[in-house]
Amino acid sequence: MNKPLLIAFADEAGPRLDEQIAALLRNGMDGIELRNVDGENVSDIRLDKAMEIRHRLDDAGLITWSIGSPIGKIDLVGGDFAAHLDKLRHTVDIARVLGAGNIRMFSFYLPVGEAPTRYRDAVMERLCRMVEVCEGSGVTGVMGTVLLTT
Repeated sequence: MNKPLLIAFADEAGPRLDEQIAALLRNGMDGIELRNVDGENVSDIRLDKAMEIRHRLDDAGLITWSIGSPIGKIDLVGGDFAAHLDKLRHTVDIARVLGAGNIRMFSFYLPVGEAPTRYRDAVMERLCRMVEVCEGSGVTGVMGTVLLTT
């Protein structure tokens, strides 16, 4: 039987990558869902920094299973979706450098006090556009939240 991979966020063990690697190894983990490293969200790092992180994780025998991104954490109404898609494209590039096959994403902030069903089509259209950005990259967008109706 194949052993399941044990993957965890590690930024709560420490903000620096060396602290995160030590915590992962101390706990017998196989890899990381990389969220924040050295004081930055992973979606904001430069590609050369991503390569440095990749080498350090490889040296420790750890994989990056997923990017813990803030993608989708914008207002559905009034948020700059075009800029957000640019951030997603950059995050896909980071994921590819890190060897991560997944990016955790969210399904937008809806207007407070309004029925979520009113915004379902707009949410689905934007989620589809986000998935299109990932197509062909080898990276899957994994939704971290879902739109529920009451």
